[in-house]
Amino acid sequence: MGFAFIAACFAAQFFALKHYIKIMYPKLGWNTLASKALCSALFVLTAFAAGAVSGGGFVFNTMTAAFVCAFFGDVFLHMYPKLGSVFVNYALGGLSFLAGHVLLVISFFRLCDSYNPDLPALSAAEIAAAIILCAAVNIALRLFGLKLGKFTAPVIIYSLALMLMVVKAFYACTLMLGASSDFGFFKLAAVLCLGLGAVLFAASDIVLATDFFSGGKDIKKKTANMILYYSGQMLLASSLMWINYK
Repeated sequence: MGFAFIAACFAAQFFALKHYIKIMYPKLGWNTLASKALCSALFVLTAFAAGAVSGGGFVFNTMTAAFVCAFFGDVFLHMYPKLGSVFVNYALGGLSFLAGHVLLVISFFRLCDSYNPDLPALSAAEIAAAIILCAAVNIALRLFGLKLGKFTAPVIIYSLALMLMVVKAFYACTLMLGASSDFGFFKLAAVLCLGLGAVLFAASDIVLATDFFSGGKDIKKKTANMILYYSGQMLLASSLMWINYK
């Protein structure tokens, strides 16, 4: 039953996202807010269903909390009418996603800990890799002539958290791949969903940044952002179905 429900969520996401992309630009309204909220609710439902299949546990709890944060982040960033000003929405949305990334990092640490309890929460190598990736992204944005202005500090903080999430996700994947005695179809599916989901999430934010800081009027970038983002979230949520860690 759980597998069928998750498959139904993926199918529903395809049509919901297709509808949202069709109406999302150029004017925000209650209809676009409701459409985007539906897309976001589907990855939250997928996470709950996946947890029901695998049996839940700490990783399920923290990852699901991260998806709930992302849901509110999506709503705040798209809120209509605006909550006082555009910057209030950006602040609330950004903080929601930042909290979500912190929760994902905690989830992936606990997943790593289940394979090797002697590992630190974050190693020097992981922090260094995240800083290098963060610097590379921010330098690339500037090389493309994008000016961050008053958003410079928030973008650096957020991108560092984003890259920490990606690095920790990949380290968890390497540990799962290396656990030959505990490896099978479920772990392979978990690795694919977790690794690819994290990459797609990060890619969506990079595309979003290139659109936002270049005027926010490129419909192709907006479309790519939405496809990458919701694909990443659905994969991350469905990875819980294969991670049987309690």
